[in-house]
Amino acid sequence: GYGSDNNARFRIHDTKVMPEFFETHFTFRNRKRDIEINYDKAGAFKSETNIPPENRGKRPAVPAKLKAKALDPISAIIYAHLQLKAGKKNLVIPVYDGRRRFNAVVKIAGKENGLIKLNYTEEMVAGFTGNEKKQRDEIKATIDFYIDAKTYL
Repeated sequence: GYGSDNNARFRIHDTKVMPEFFETHFTFRNRKRDIEINYDKAGAFKSETNIPPENRGKRPAVPAKLKAKALDPISAIIYAHLQLKAGKKNLVIPVYDGRRRFNAVVKIAGKENGLIKLNYTEEMVAGFTGNEKKQRDEIKATIDFYIDAKTYL
């Protein structure tokens, strides 16, 4: 089975999000994993705990320089909201989830039925296993979100 419980703590200043803490506790194929990420006062990556440790034979480590300015997944969602509200139409957000570093790409793709259509894709950067790379190359998934500008933006 699969299940996930995620928590984050962050500060917001204007349209900037400064993460402080992120944790995820999840089960995938009946295996449990706990990840915690801590950030410094400026919102830059500071440390992480990953239990059980990753099998580096399958999943390559993400270099420290790629983690430095990346947001956790929850802070990235808040950042996207603030940027869209400020009028941005295309976003590339660096994200580190404790295992993988990717760019979350959010684009305003027009309007449908009075709603704003957003396209969401992910660009792989580091930390992906061979199977994950193969699956993502084959699928090339785009998720469409529809939001009401009156209530969301």
